[in-house]
Amino acid sequence: MPLPEKCSGEREHFRGFINQCKLHFQLQPVTFSHDAFKVGFILTLLQGKALTWASFIIEHNSPLLCDFEEFLATIATIFGEPDYTATAEATLLHLSQGQRSVAEHPLSAMEKKHRRQNNRCMYCEGNGHYVGNCPVKAGNSYSCTIIPEITTSNLFVPVTLSWGSTSVSVKAFVDSGAAGNFLDITFADKMSIPTVPTDSRPLMKNPLVVG
Repeated sequence: MPLPEKCSGEREHFRGFINQCKLHFQLQPVTFSHDAFKVGFILTLLQGKALTWASFIIEHNSPLLCDFEEFLATIATIFGEPDYTATAEATLLHLSQGQRSVAEHPLSAMEKKHRRQNNRCMYCEGNGHYVGNCPVKAGNSYSCTIIPEITTSNLFVPVTLSWGSTSVSVKAFVDSGAAGNFLDITFADKMSIPTVPTDSRPLMKNPLVVG
């Protein structure tokens, strides 16, 4: 069984990636008999900003490394969709057919042969040109812009944490798509930052931004 494709933390691919990993766990229960094996398997398949986040919990020996359910809940909160149903509904609402009508089926073998014999364009059936330089097709073309890759250093900003009469300067990992602000419990314990137990259930299921 092939390995899942590596995950960079894109929300639209995260759910499928996790489901593929779970399938490996189900089909190989002996290999993945412990939580640490499952977490480790997922960590080896992360890259980009997801790997940057994973490196932090590895370097700080986070308890998440040995608790698969908590690890899954945490990584899903950061990189998963806040509401899968709402996202799916929005995707369906924005589906469009494009410029061609339903009647424009793919060309049959006979039609392709007819157009080749009569020097007609495979796209618009016009004369005097081929599909490679078809003016009709060119009118429906799209352009794209390649955005330079963001470096790891751009993902961190200096911040100061203050509580009581104490403060500490650290670097925070920036994820503009995250649905909240998070602090690793291991770091909090190390710095003696006071914590308050909370209900682990989500406070809301709707996206923070609609539109």
